Amino acid sequence: MLTVRKHDRVRVLWGKDRGKEGEIIKVDPSKSRVLVAKLNLAKRHTKPTRAMETGGIKDKEQYLPICKVMLINPDDKKPTRPKFDRLTDGTKIRVCRRTGDVIPEPKKR
Repeated sequence: MLTVRKHDRVRVLWGKDRGKEGEIIKVDPSKSRVLVAKLNLAKRHTKPTRAMETGGIKDKEQYLPICKVMLINPDDKKPTRPKFDRLTDGTKIRVCRRTGDVIPEPKKR
């Protein structure tokens, strides 16, 4: 089961962007990777087209393995490893292992 979801805030644990935080744009569960906004950028050369009026060198986000990112607890802004529990009505929730607080579902921005 995936511990991070779309629109979650995460911190990069290692690599060239270590310590930086960002929001998850896309999750690919089949390959266990995530796309984080404005992190792990690579230069891409693009030609001008009708849809994109100017060409040139653009920065594009690249996928990161899920194991390289850690969820940030929205309450205390520290990285946490969530665990999964069930409420009495049977719905699954994410719980912070360090504090025991419920981690709310990410809000769409």
